[in-house]
Amino acid sequence: AGTVHRDIKPQNVLLTEKNTVKICDFGMSLEDEESEEPIAAEGVKVGTPYYISPEQNRDPEKADQRSDLYSTAVMLYRMLTGELPGMKSFLLSRINPLYDSRWDDFFIKALEWNPANRFQSAMEMAASLAHLELHWENRKSGACGTILAGSTESARIRLHVRAAPIRVSGSKAREMFEADGLWRPLRYTDNIFIQQHENTVLDKTTGLIWLLQDDDLPVDRNGADAIITALNANRFMGICSWRLPTVNELLTLVNDPVLPESHCSPALFQSGSNGFWSCDHRSAGTSWYVNIGMGYAGWQENGCRYAVRAVATSAEK
Repeated sequence: AGTVHRDIKPQNVLLTEKNTVKICDFGMSLEDEESEEPIAAEGVKVGTPYYISPEQNRDPEKADQRSDLYSTAVMLYRMLTGELPGMKSFLLSRINPLYDSRWDDFFIKALEWNPANRFQSAMEMAASLAHLELHWENRKSGACGTILAGSTESARIRLHVRAAPIRVSGSKAREMFEADGLWRPLRYTDNIFIQQHENTVLDKTTGLIWLLQDDDLPVDRNGADAIITALNANRFMGICSWRLPTVNELLTLVNDPVLPESHCSPALFQSGSNGFWSCDHRSAGTSWYVNIGMGYAGWQENGCRYAVRAVATSAEK
């Protein structure tokens, strides 16, 4: 679009409810047209340490699209590893067997200190990234087979998941939710889904009945409570004990990121939404939600909008 951003980093990249990527904060950007005066005084660093390219670090006014692509590569590397590349070896194939040498080649080029040896355009870099694949076939049969083999045992002993709502915040919340430092599940659930009706599915592992909805329009927290009230008033599907799930219950629907659901079992929960309200509160004006698509718990003001995934506890033993 003719703009050099000069501060590409995770905090400046937003993801909408429909998984559309938005770039924000153009306060340091350069346009194609030459400005009358530089944005920053001479000698002042522009950008964020660890993300800016070497040439931008030396002279911010000389940054071009290749500088933004370098920052994008740093961000991609951190997304895949949880760490910044820094001065150490950044061969992904040594970190995780899902990545082969082609991923190594991609990052060697993308993180080149000399911009002339880097990807020269976003289109070129995107095309190279699109050709990379994970070694799913090396793990799929073994990993999925483990889940299937353990299904009978999982069905015999129901996994107990907290169902009562709580008000909690801070590190205590992470402890109660059994989440890690990034608010992801400490353990992923080997679900055994059985579709009972067109609108409900039973998870034999947890004993939870989940409502399958075709329309997941986001609502505020009061709207979520109203939906639950309406379901129970109408005894939807013959059930009058629908409720908002706890964070712990919603986290049982999160897939292990190294084992996508589509590679092992059909996706029962087709939805246009990622974020779902829980029944848990953080304060009088804030509540917890779970982004099932990205696999983490978070909190927001009650006036924000998320979808509702109603749940009930099965009487089956």
